[in-house]
Amino acid sequence: MCIMRHRGIYKNLQNDRYFYTIWCRLDRSCIPIIRKSLKLIIPYCKWVSTYAETKSDSKNVPHITLRYLGFADKLDKGDIKKDRNKFEKVINDVRLNEISVGKFRIWKKYEDRILVKSMLNWEIIDNTSLVKIHRELLMITGYYFFDELEGENYHPHISLGEINLEEEGNLGKVEKLLENIKAQKMKFRLENFAINFADKGKREEVRLGI
Repeated sequence: MCIMRHRGIYKNLQNDRYFYTIWCRLDRSCIPIIRKSLKLIIPYCKWVSTYAETKSDSKNVPHITLRYLGFADKLDKGDIKKDRNKFEKVINDVRLNEISVGKFRIWKKYEDRILVKSMLNWEIIDNTSLVKIHRELLMITGYYFFDELEGENYHPHISLGEINLEEEGNLGKVEKLLENIKAQKMKFRLENFAINFADKGKREEVRLGI
């Protein structure tokens, strides 16, 4: 893969800086399952999926990010919309209609052996088609590349919350609560493939494909 096809390279996302993506949602039947399973961990988290304060917040929507396009202050919405047909072709060619999920898992990020972030994710059992979509979307020129999140480092996931590490003991409490959740394989439809424009105080979607 030739990263030079992209407009620029970032290591990762940046706090308090809004960005645009290509994503898809899980169908709404997953929402009561998430809310029931994760209700008890809310006090120990910065946010929990489907419990965000505003309905327009992307954290409220159980979704899978397929491609990070770049930061909102670096891209023009009109230019992105002109590429709608290119995005749709990738999605329609793969034609992924549903996924299977399993356990709730905790992803941990360390810097200099210090735990700096801990996210709650929902395991995707087979991510082959999602990876294929991602790689094809990367070949559409004019967008940024996020080195820690894309290409060989792309791992499709469903983010369900962020544990608050500022309070000592929160991680252990969440781990304990998750142990009591019986893991079971479930299938959900994927819908609302879209360009997701996330900006401060508002969000816009442009539907794609399938």
